[in-house]
Amino acid sequence: MKQPPVTIHLLVNGKEIAASCGPVNPTTNDWYFNQHKELSVPTLPRNHWLTLVDITKTNGEVALVVKASGQPIKTYKARVTGGQLQRLPQNA
Repeated sequence: MKQPPVTIHLLVNGKEIAASCGPVNPTTNDWYFNQHKELSVPTLPRNHWLTLVDITKTNGEVALVVKASGQPIKTYKARVTGGQLQRLPQNA
């Protein structure tokens, strides 16, 4: 059975700042596809690959959204405070 195309989107305070370059069709045995997937940041005058500085330059909520066939299927959230990613209480 073929899996639906999956894309990855990074939002900071609800605004998308980066996304995967294109959809990937993962298999049930191949979810590591995103382990080395680079996210593109659309900026002018030219695009660049996402860095930690892009994520931590603004305080607030960071959300990594996984979409299948354009629909969100999983969201991972974190917070940035004082230029640092904050550890979630459940991960303490």
